[in-house]
Amino acid sequence: MARPGSLHERDISDSARSIQTAIVRIEAALADDAAAGVMARDPRRDDDRLDALRLAGWVAGVTLLLIFLLGILAYADVWFD
Repeated sequence: MARPGSLHERDISDSARSIQTAIVRIEAALADDAAAGVMARDPRRDDDRLDALRLAGWVAGVTLLLIFLLGILAYADVWFD
């Protein structure tokens, strides 16, 4: 346990102050961005991203299905050969 006023305790309190200062700066920057309208989102961009994710999901699903079917065909070829 650190003694009150020890170097270790001062390092911890300095670190805590640094973290608090960083949090205050981040909050101020976010408030400035929100006031400037930077945080406004375009819903069309979200739709485009969702469409891209859906397409990627379909491509991944079809690819896995083809791999599965090719695996069955390869197993059947070995089994019945």
